[in-house]
Amino acid sequence: GGMGKGGGKGRERGADEAERVFDHPLRRMPPLPGPVQSALVGALKRAPLLGEVALAEVYRLTGFDGLARFAPAPDLEPMERPPPPPQPVEPLLRGLPPLPPPGRGPPGVREYHEAYLSGRSGPADVAEACIAALGGEEMARINAVVAFHPEDIRRQAAESQSRYARGEPLSVLDGLPILVKDEVNVQGYPTTFGTLLLKDSPAQAGEGAAVGRLRAAGALLVGKAHMCEVGLSPTTGHNRTFGQCLNPYDLRRCPGGSSSGSAAAVACGAVPVAVGCDGGGSIRIPAAYCGVVGLKGTYERIPFADDPEVAEEVASRSMEYLGPIAGSAFDCALVAAVMAGESPPRALPPPPPRSLACEGLRVGVCWPWTNAAAGPQRRAAAAFVEALVGRGAREVAVAIPHLGLIQTAHLTIILHEGLDSLGDRYPDCLSKMGMDVKMKLRSADRFLRDPAMARKGRQVRRIACRIMEDVFARCDVLVTPATPRRPPKVPCGWPKAKGDLNFTTEEFRSMYFMLLGNITGCPAITTPFAYEGNLPVALQVMAAPGQDAAACRVAGMANVLNNWQQPPGFGQLVPLWQCEK
Repeated sequence: GGMGKGGGKGRERGADEAERVFDHPLRRMPPLPGPVQSALVGALKRAPLLGEVALAEVYRLTGFDGLARFAPAPDLEPMERPPPPPQPVEPLLRGLPPLPPPGRGPPGVREYHEAYLSGRSGPADVAEACIAALGGEEMARINAVVAFHPEDIRRQAAESQSRYARGEPLSVLDGLPILVKDEVNVQGYPTTFGTLLLKDSPAQAGEGAAVGRLRAAGALLVGKAHMCEVGLSPTTGHNRTFGQCLNPYDLRRCPGGSSSGSAAAVACGAVPVAVGCDGGGSIRIPAAYCGVVGLKGTYERIPFADDPEVAEEVASRSMEYLGPIAGSAFDCALVAAVMAGESPPRALPPPPPRSLACEGLRVGVCWPWTNAAAGPQRRAAAAFVEALVGRGAREVAVAIPHLGLIQTAHLTIILHEGLDSLGDRYPDCLSKMGMDVKMKLRSADRFLRDPAMARKGRQVRRIACRIMEDVFARCDVLVTPATPRRPPKVPCGWPKAKGDLNFTTEEFRSMYFMLLGNITGCPAITTPFAYEGNLPVALQVMAAPGQDAAACRVAGMANVLNNWQQPPGFGQLVPLWQCEK
């Protein structure tokens, strides 16, 4: 895999400094077991004073008091949302990432489209195999899908089949099965946000521009994917209403969240592509934990908050991003291009050379930040940087000051916007939500509802955008670990339980490398690069706003260099392989 010699080089560059610079309170948050959460939420109702004291301690431990103490310059204007990127933006389709040779990665757009063109398989057969996979025993165990309509899938596939028979496929995505997170509208399905509160919502009559573009390109929209309740867990894959989603690489471990089912379904092979949403790593963390590729593009390059069809559904207007999860950076870039409104390609572009020469590429690394991750994650990032340098890139050490403050500002803004989006449904909606979600929303309501805190968070966003402008003046891409450590184990007994789950340190920790991309609008993509035993180890590539194509190309190099390992049972669920037998 990507674990070349010298992968520990970064460790010598200030692991002690990492502890000092990045010992942010987010890393010290103590676990709050379910009974403790229940007691806290109960105390807020029955003994407000006691509840206030306990919440104040949680507030201090999570570092939010640091933002409260922050004294910005009086003339520092708050920034409501990430700034638009400089124009013109390089089209994603103009320079697609390199792709590993067939068999060195999961089958994706190329394999499905070529099989349809050659007649080795057809959309109708793939649809039947996909329906069998989504409704099968293995998928029931992984629990990645919450709804699919076999007749609707068959209808879409029959139309695709007839287009191929006439030699007129709409695009290279025609007949490709795609699953969509249950936070995103798909015609004919309710959008539940993974919560009991909306479980019985009516089916949606319409869908947003991004999903509509996939449908117009001929993709088969095959159902809705599991998510953590209202998107408020980046780690667990737990949901009190829809149960626990599991990691295909190790069913004892969490898949990440909140786009848990999107990543798990791609990882186990049931679909080649899924759509997720990312407010603080919710595409990239599950992709990293499940050993697939997840892209959060430049802010609003794929329309979401600015799409009038779905704007009211967006929980956090300035932090949420729509994006693809797939088996390769190539597929992520291609699907993101279509979602962003680029013209869907009618033919597969010739694969870029696999030589991976990267003369002149400036690769930024913030070593103290990278070194805050555990050994395998840190070494994978260092080994990848070394591999790029060996192919002509130049390593650039960069500094990212105020990181703890930026992370806290992100969480303040997203929770503030999330509460606003609940509107007059809050606080009555809490009775239908899990204890962990209640705890987060009550804490946010108590401490972060204050407009002064939101204003400070938005002032810090302006500082963060300036910092990233300086960083990307010095380098083309920034490489970090994707997560600080391996996916945590699912707490005992949870796969079958639908109760409440611990609000743990792990949730905050897992977002450690994620939040900077959301608050500043920078594109960021996570991709596997090595394995720790049987578990994937992923890294993240970030770039300046508008430079999505550059980030994807560098992630594609990681795909080519990575020695891909299938999760157990992968072959049994891949619809294309079932048809080609």
